[in-house]
Amino acid sequence: MKKIAVVTFLIFVINTAFSQKHELGASFGHANLIADIGKTNYIQPFPEYLTPSLIDFSVGILYRFNLNPRQSLRFNFIYNTIRFSDNQAREDYRTARKKRATNDIIEASAMFEYNFFDINDEVKFAQTPYIFAGIGAMLYNDRLYKIQHTFNRDANEDIVAPLSDTDFVTTTIPEKDLKSGFSVPFGIGYKIKFDYNWLLSAEIGVRFTATDRLDYSVSQPEQYTTTIEDGLDTFFNVSQEIDNRNIEILKSNQTGNIISTDWYVITGVNLTYTFGRPPCACD
Repeated sequence: MKKIAVVTFLIFVINTAFSQKHELGASFGHANLIADIGKTNYIQPFPEYLTPSLIDFSVGILYRFNLNPRQSLRFNFIYNTIRFSDNQAREDYRTARKKRATNDIIEASAMFEYNFFDINDEVKFAQTPYIFAGIGAMLYNDRLYKIQHTFNRDANEDIVAPLSDTDFVTTTIPEKDLKSGFSVPFGIGYKIKFDYNWLLSAEIGVRFTATDRLDYSVSQPEQYTTTIEDGLDTFFNVSQEIDNRNIEILKSNQTGNIISTDWYVITGVNLTYTFGRPPCACD
């Protein structure tokens, strides 16, 4: 009895593996950030700048495993470059603030797709709206800051002893810090199948994230490293001025709501090629 059960299970697995239709292709589009800096548009299908060196984009590869004519598993690997600028915002407080930056987000995700009409059959032409949702992992850039406090120097590069707490220089140097996190992608789209094996889809995909650092708006003490030139804090009340400057720098890099998290939206198209036997539509 056990042998019959094992053989039946193996036959089912082999039949399932070879009775599904697979899709492999590429995705192209535009990604926009919903965060504390930049525009507050939820959906922004086109980049703000048309200059090639300034265009932000989303590009990736995808694979679909079609379970049946209406249901699929989908795997994405996407690279996004995102630009966000307060100059493009409608809110006066943002345009007055004039903060801007760029970030790169690499996403790997697994999603479930549901087609409202049969499209995975062996037909020349078909179309359907669809929805999708899943889970993703991402890599993105954060920032670390080096704060350097140094003496002023004369023309001969000799140290000039400070006569007050303003006679030394403070420099802040931002550096990239690669971080990882997770996202929850979900959205809607529309597919068109043509010439039996080709499938073109347009979609809007929203990504919820668990971080508030995609726009570098979070400022915490652990992000800062302070370097003080030897002997600088022995002059007058320079030590207190150093602490004050550090606090002001930290505050100046804290922007917006520290409780909310960032979202990003990918608007684009997918082009895939199908291969393998069509999925079983049996009851």
